Amino acid sequence: MGTDTAISIDVGGQKDIGTTCLSFQQISYQVRGTNGKTKQLLHDISGSFQSGRLAGIMGPSGAGKSTLLNVLSGFKTSKMSGKLLVNGQPIKPQKYRREVTYTSQDVSMLENITVLESLDFATELKLPKEVSLMVKSKISNDIVKLLGLQKCAHNLVGTISGGEKKRLSIGLELISNPKILFFDEPTSGLDIIAAMQVIAHLKDLALSGRCVVCVIHQPSSSILQMFDDLMILSEGKCVYK
Repeated sequence: MGTDTAISIDVGGQKDIGTTCLSFQQISYQVRGTNGKTKQLLHDISGSFQSGRLAGIMGPSGAGKSTLLNVLSGFKTSKMSGKLLVNGQPIKPQKYRREVTYTSQDVSMLENITVLESLDFATELKLPKEVSLMVKSKISNDIVKLLGLQKCAHNLVGTISGGEKKRLSIGLELISNPKILFFDEPTSGLDIIAAMQVIAHLKDLALSGRCVVCVIHQPSSSILQMFDDLMILSEGKCVYK
């Protein structure tokens, strides 16, 4: 399943991603309810995530895990206070969004095309026009190999297993060569073997030099041991890191 050695990700000769440290200081987030009252979802959360390490965010339902992930990924900013920094520098929102990917629990995919066609289609959408078809094809094939999708590469997406779909969703995000990857419950709905395979591939992505952060819900002890760093939330507050 990997993790013994880091997989070198060569996506068509794109530039090296370098070393990344995402740090956040006193992150708070609030929303206004239907009754007009303000509800605080996150309370002064601080911490950091480093490239080369697989990080997990845990906590009971309603603890604020997914909210924190949305804030850290830059998708929720209007009601947020605090600081987000990359390598010690405040983020520039437009630049940051190009360096970050966020994968939700349920990713919609075209089910009547093959795994490889899905990746090829995504490269056409995500990569600049000046990138040649040969390079785009190489990127797709690199990702298939990286995520162990060779056996189902020519199968329709609608016919592959849940674990393979999860890995394909990871691959679709890798096309843009992100520095930081966020995943909201990447093992939800999977059996223990498929879940371990997905986490093993995320571990390999971290070892390749990326910053990988996952919300993880009720992991087995074997899966929990695969994480390098852990943050636990309760009622919107960090209780362990």
